[in-house]
Amino acid sequence: MTTISRRHAHEAGFTLAELLVTIAVLGLIMAAVLGIYTVTQRSTSIGTAAEDAQVVTRVTLETIVTDLQLINAGRPTSAGAITTATATSLTLLGDVDNDTLDATGNNATVNTTDAAAGATQVHVSSTQGFSVNELVSLQYFGTPKLMSSGAISETQQIASITGPILAFVPPGKLSNSYPKDVSIVRSVETVTYNYTNVAGGTLTRTIGALAPDTLATNCPTFQLTYWQGSVPSAQILNPSTQALRDQIKEIRISLACRAQSGDQTAVRTMTTTVRPRNL
Repeated sequence: MTTISRRHAHEAGFTLAELLVTIAVLGLIMAAVLGIYTVTQRSTSIGTAAEDAQVVTRVTLETIVTDLQLINAGRPTSAGAITTATATSLTLLGDVDNDTLDATGNNATVNTTDAAAGATQVHVSSTQGFSVNELVSLQYFGTPKLMSSGAISETQQIASITGPILAFVPPGKLSNSYPKDVSIVRSVETVTYNYTNVAGGTLTRTIGALAPDTLATNCPTFQLTYWQGSVPSAQILNPSTQALRDQIKEIRISLACRAQSGDQTAVRTMTTTVRPRNL
């Protein structure tokens, strides 16, 4: 005879209703956990994007400020130190890299023999940092060297570099005499900042005839304004002539850059004011 086992009421187990309730509760818990994870992930992405945008904006702005502080460095006169000035473009002259140094880390000097007035070339202690077609500045502050109104200086354009000799582009001739060993010789770079709407807003920096260097992309805002040195300072609305550009004593910069992390984006805007020390 076959014995059929039967389930008695006192035996452990779950009813269908209990299982459905358990599954529903677990679903609610999982949904809550997923919601918390999503919010946390979103907050992390927003924070990362904001931090990245701030870093790009700050580093780019610091590069610009460093160059602007050196406008006209190494030049004998402030006239013509800024050759282009618009809301989105600026071209300046100055020794922005300070790379014309000799083996001991000092500024290059007139060497071997004095550079006489009327000379079409100059013999220097080091040609490091000089380039053909670049401007070269000669300065003599007296002995001992004193920054005085009696200092003599001028600039010439380099036509060629042969050994330690810098030859000038014709008809370049020295207007003054520069004693050897105590007359400083420095390069003067032409630096251009230019902003275009390419790639969400691209800012480039170009030195001389070199290819443009991209400082930042995805920057929706870049604006330059120019101000006189009067008190209170007056804005130069359209410095389209050299006479107006020579009045610039203060430059204000506004830069905004965008960064993305995951599906989140952030924009950070920074502004600063620069008063070039050599203008």
